[in-house]
Amino acid sequence: SLVSLESKNKKIKILKRNFRKSDIKSVDFVLACTNNNEVNKKIVYEARKNKVPVSNASNKSDNDFSFTSEVKINKNIKINFSTNGSSPYFSKSLKLLFNSSIKKELIALYKATERNEKKSADKKKNRLLKETAYNKKKNIKVLIKDSLEKLKK
Repeated sequence: SLVSLESKNKKIKILKRNFRKSDIKSVDFVLACTNNNEVNKKIVYEARKNKVPVSNASNKSDNDFSFTSEVKINKNIKINFSTNGSSPYFSKSLKLLFNSSIKKELIALYKATERNEKKSADKKKNRLLKETAYNKKKNIKVLIKDSLEKLKK
């Protein structure tokens, strides 16, 4: 709930009072999510006037941003589901379906891909090391040859 978010994060403030224009000052973004569409419109207007990104919960076409339903596969991969605000419930349903039926297979696919990329990277690394060693020998030979020619002059 919003109240639990507020208690966990000092930067979140829930204001249980009427909206004031000054509420928009010095914030990073605004969520207009009251139970009054007209108040939400006023909040959106003031936020945009102050160049603050805003999301209007009562009008999906009046958003500068929307929220996604995120699944973290591992430290490198996150998948997000979004309906651009048209149906948050459907996004959540997609997330649940994904978690229950596809996530394990996707993790296995990621691990297999990661192993193949590592093998390929190791081969490239070995090839580059061999080329570098060859070029160093070649360059040393050229340097010695050039030095000998200079000494002859």
